[in-house]
Amino acid sequence: MNLERLRREEDPRLELLEAVARTLKDGNTSRLDAFEEWRDL
Repeated sequence: MNLERLRREEDPRLELLEAVARTLKDGNTSRLDAFEEWRDL
């Protein structure tokens, strides 16, 4: 999935996917707790 394409298309998953990308970069998983989709996993 390309984040730039999602930004252009105003995809509702964009915030979650950006948070996942930041988490993969810095290892801080706490930001993901704000997303119900993540908690459901």
